[in-house]
Amino acid sequence: FTQIGRALKNHRYLECLDISVNCPGDGARDFAEAFYFNRSLKTLVLYLCRFSSEGLDVLFEALKQNDTLEDLDLSINRVKEVMESFLDYLEMNKTLLRLGLRDNFLDND
Repeated sequence: FTQIGRALKNHRYLECLDISVNCPGDGARDFAEAFYFNRSLKTLVLYLCRFSSEGLDVLFEALKQNDTLEDLDLSINRVKEVMESFLDYLEMNKTLLRLGLRDNFLDND
């Protein structure tokens, strides 16, 4: 994930990235950092990536600054564990059109 993040920082043409069923491990921070800079990506699929709570926190913080992402799939990740930072991201975001949260065990709280 570290190398993907570094590549995404300055990439100007890639619009869709699907890295489902991969584990970011210690590379979550480097990956998230790319979204402060990348302005081409419109679709990001992170289905079953097993981000840690800290990894999701830094991702949501970075995505707050991103104004191009339209489609985000976070199915089967630990979104429930970082609900506050996720809701902050959603509140600030003005471009997201589609959001996948399948199997995140969200409840009524």
